[in-house]
Amino acid sequence: EFGLIYVFPNNPQGSTKKVFLDLRNKVATFVQTGILGLAFHPNYKNNRYIYVYYVYNNASLTGFISRISRFTTNANNPDSALSSSEVVMIDKPVEYPGHYGGKIAFGRDGYLYISLGDAGTGSTGGDLAQDMTSLKGKLLRIDVNMPSGGLNYSIPVSNPFAGNTQGIKEEIYASGFRNMWKFSYDSVTNVMWGADVGEHRYEEINLIQKGKNYGWNMMEGFH
Repeated sequence: EFGLIYVFPNNPQGSTKKVFLDLRNKVATFVQTGILGLAFHPNYKNNRYIYVYYVYNNASLTGFISRISRFTTNANNPDSALSSSEVVMIDKPVEYPGHYGGKIAFGRDGYLYISLGDAGTGSTGGDLAQDMTSLKGKLLRIDVNMPSGGLNYSIPVSNPFAGNTQGIKEEIYASGFRNMWKFSYDSVTNVMWGADVGEHRYEEINLIQKGKNYGWNMMEGFH
């Protein structure tokens, strides 16, 4: 069901489950929406923080919103996260319904990486993946441990566009993605690989490097 995260026993014979987090009153249920990403803080054992990427159904205002929020697990019940503990990290209205990306994960550097899709604009002229003043169609990197500038996070000084004066979003780590819905680290080399969805001809598996542009919507694969 849309809007529910479950917890279950960590064994092959596990046959029961419990609701870990209930966001049914917030999560959109349209195509490609729902809860898209979940990441545990590296210091979860002590701070009990989890981070969730979901599409918020803000019907009274602008419609769908790509939202990354922090929740806290109940200190007396580790099988339950408190929906009332939500702290919104990033809220971005969806220009067009679709292409939300959705993967979030902490790197070995302790920063939170977030993949946002291009909102479905790449083939319709919107071209947000190449617009560096937009977070859409980008891989983001933020420091959730240090709020700054009125935000619930700060910009790592090692981000490729940190401190720029050209209006480029400083959260951007890499750009030019259509809908990179999954990425992961190689556990040995710490290399990041991203899976980007093609439109007509090619799917992409990209070696993600800081500050690089991966081409969409100017290129799809090698085409």
